[in-house]
Amino acid sequence: MPLPVELKQVAAEIGILDEQTYAYINRRTGELATLSDEEIDLAEDEDSRIIPEWQSEIIEQAKTVLSTEDYIQLPGPLDFHEYRVMERFCWSLDDAKLQDKLLAYLRGRGAFRRFKDGIHEAGIEQLWYDYRDQALMDLAAAFLEEEGIPYI
Repeated sequence: MPLPVELKQVAAEIGILDEQTYAYINRRTGELATLSDEEIDLAEDEDSRIIPEWQSEIIEQAKTVLSTEDYIQLPGPLDFHEYRVMERFCWSLDDAKLQDKLLAYLRGRGAFRRFKDGIHEAGIEQLWYDYRDQALMDLAAAFLEEEGIPYI
């Protein structure tokens, strides 16, 4: 991906990360790389163990990502507070009853499942996904601006 990077692509990458997956961007070229804990461990392991052929390309990419300052880590799940985004979404709704109902769903265990069931029941899934996508875009834009990486 050449510079400037596509903001939507960076936001989408941030949106799919979990606690065992990390994404990096090359600040010079805009190239994105996504690596798992396992791939990072294998890249950092100096043992001469044999890496399967199907995995060798990604391990080489991981070594490159980890060995140069050109790559910087994108924000991850700990930086994108989805629970807070869900709360802000609830507060953005015009329907006070629905707002209260969804906010109540966010309390206690199973909050994410109840929230998803609630937006489905209310028929506002697309509204939620658009709101979430915009929050991811805002996070990606702030990150790229802070790092001085141009985007479109």
